[in-house]
Amino acid sequence: MCGICGHTGPKSTILPSMLKYIRRRGPDSEGKFSKNNIHLAATRLSIRDIKNGNQPFIHNDIKFVTIFNGEIYNYEFLKKKIEEKGYLIKTSCDTELIAPGYKFYGEKFFSLIEGMFAFAICDLSKNKLIISRDRYGTKPLYYSIIDNELYFSSSAKSIYNLSFFKKKINIESLQSVLNKRYVEEAKHIFCDIDQLIPGGILEFKDQKLFKKSFLKDINYSQQNFNQNHFIELTENFFDKNIENFKLSDVPIGIMLSSGMDSNLINQKLGRSINDIFTLDFGNTSYNESSSINSSNIYQNQKLNICKFDTDAFNNIYDETIEAFDNPILDSVIFPTNFLMREVAKKVKVVFSGEGADEIFGGYYHFSLLRYVELLKKFSMNSLTGRIISVLPNNFVNLFFQYQGRLGQEGKKRLETVLKSNFKTNNDFNDLISVFSNNDLKKLFKPQFQKNLINDKKKFSKKDIILENFNKWLPNYTLYKTDQLSMHNSLEVRVPYMNNDFYSLFTQLVNFKNSYFYNNKKILVKYLKKNSKIKINKKIALQNYLDDKNKNLFLKMISEKIKKELIIFNFIKYKRFEIIKEKYQLKPELILEKQLSSLLILNSWLEKNE
Repeated sequence: MCGICGHTGPKSTILPSMLKYIRRRGPDSEGKFSKNNIHLAATRLSIRDIKNGNQPFIHNDIKFVTIFNGEIYNYEFLKKKIEEKGYLIKTSCDTELIAPGYKFYGEKFFSLIEGMFAFAICDLSKNKLIISRDRYGTKPLYYSIIDNELYFSSSAKSIYNLSFFKKKINIESLQSVLNKRYVEEAKHIFCDIDQLIPGGILEFKDQKLFKKSFLKDINYSQQNFNQNHFIELTENFFDKNIENFKLSDVPIGIMLSSGMDSNLINQKLGRSINDIFTLDFGNTSYNESSSINSSNIYQNQKLNICKFDTDAFNNIYDETIEAFDNPILDSVIFPTNFLMREVAKKVKVVFSGEGADEIFGGYYHFSLLRYVELLKKFSMNSLTGRIISVLPNNFVNLFFQYQGRLGQEGKKRLETVLKSNFKTNNDFNDLISVFSNNDLKKLFKPQFQKNLINDKKKFSKKDIILENFNKWLPNYTLYKTDQLSMHNSLEVRVPYMNNDFYSLFTQLVNFKNSYFYNNKKILVKYLKKNSKIKINKKIALQNYLDDKNKNLFLKMISEKIKKELIIFNFIKYKRFEIIKEKYQLKPELILEKQLSSLLILNSWLEKNE
C-alpha cells in the first residue's frame, strides 16, 4: 500500500512538496524518479515482499517505470499470464506486474486485476504517462492540468497546496456535499481539480490528455429473479476466492460489527487471524461490542474493544478533519477514525465488510424503494402521504424507519414526496439527503442560487440503485475508508469489492423487481446453509451523538461557528441560526445532521482555505 504522486514539465524541484502530503499513506520508505520532463514519486507502507518492493519500480529491460498504490489479490494468475509471454517476474511484489502486463496485454490487463489500485506507468520509449484506477474507486487518484502540464496524486492536498495553484470553491461541489454528504464523482470542492473515475484511464503525451475507461458498458435487460443462482455465486466467491485476500507478510486483523457482512468475513478467515476490533460507545444503545455474539468468534481470537467517549471525540476532532482531501459531512467519521487509530497500533492490515450494502441493497433507502414500488403499483402514494401527515413519528418509523428517526422534518419530507408520486429522481434524493433541494435554496446566498442543480430526470428505481453503486460507493463509503485508514498508515481490505461480486451486482440490477426483495436475504440464506453465525441488529453509528456527545456537540457549534467564518461567504448565517434554534428547542436527528454538516464543512474549509 502506498501513496503516489507525479507531474510533467520542467519544474523538477516540486516533488518534495507533493510528497509531503502522502507520507502518512506510506511511512516505511519513499522514492523519486525524473526523466524527460516526467517526475514520479511514491511512499510505501510495506505489506508484501518488504525487501524488494520499493518504488518507483524501474524496468530497465522494457523501459517502463511504475508507481503503484494498492493490492493485487490474483497475483499468481497475472504472473502466469505475463510469464506466458516469455517475461520473467523476479519478485513477489505486485507492483512489478503492472508495466509488463500493460506492455503485453494493453489496457485489457487493467480489467483482469483483482484488487484495489491506483497507479502511474511511464513509458520511457514513447515519453508517455498512463494513470488508472480500479473499477470500484477503492483507491483515490486526483489530477489537474496547470499551464498545459499534468499533476496527479493519491492526495488532492499535493495539488491544491502547490504555491501556484489558485484555490476557488466549486459551487456545484459545495451543493453536492451539503445535499449528499460527499463531493460528486470526478469533482473536488476546489475548481480545476478532478478525480479519475473508477475504471478510468488517463494518457498524457506531448501536453495532450486522453480520457478512456477499461470498463465495458453493461446491458441492464429485464429478467426474472432467481435467488438460488445468486446464493451459488456467493458461495463460489467465499469458498474459492477469499483466501487470496489474506496475502500479506505482516499481521492482519478484522474490524467486526454486529452485522452479517464483517461476521461472514471473520467466519471464513478468522481461524488464521488473531485480532478482531470493535467499537464501544459506553452506551448499550449504540454499542457494537455488546451486540457481537461470542459464537461468531474463534477461540484463537482476541476481541479488542475500542472505547469511544466524549474525551476521545474532543481529542480526535481536528485530526479527523485533517485526514480528508474532500470533506465528508457525516459525524460517523470521528468514531471511525478513532477505531482505525486503535487498530493501527496492533496491525498493518485489517479486513472490513464495506461495500456489501451497495452490492446487496442493504441500506434503508432500498427498503424505501420497495415500499414506493408497492404504493405506486396500487396508486396509493398520494393517499399514504396524507395518512402519514396525521400519524405520530413512532408509527411512521414502523415502515419508513429513517424518516421516522429524523423527526418531524423527516416525516414532512416523506409526506411531500409521496404526494408528488415520485415524479423525478430529485424527489427520492430529497428523502435521503441532509439538506434537501428546498433547504439549499433557503441556505445559499442569492448570487449562488443559479448554480444549484436539480435532477429533473424521470424517477427510475434502476437509476437510484446505480447511483448508489457508482457514486455513493466510491465517493462516500470507500473514500471514507481510504482517507481514515491511510491517515493512520493502515491498509483496509474490502473483500466484497471483487470482480465476482461486481458481476453479481450487474445481474441483480438486471433482474426484474429484484430490489423489491431485500437482497441481503442472499447472504442470510448462505449463512444458514454454511456457517454458525448469529446476526444481531446492526448498530447505527451515526446516532451516537444523541446520547453521549450532545452537550459537547452544542458547545462546539457555539464556539466554532461564528458569523465571520468562510462558510458564510456562500450560505446565509441567519439560516444557520434558525436551524440551531430549532435544535435547541427540539433536538431532532435531521437538525443534528444539518448542524454537524455545517460544523464539519466549516472546519475543513478553515484548515484548507
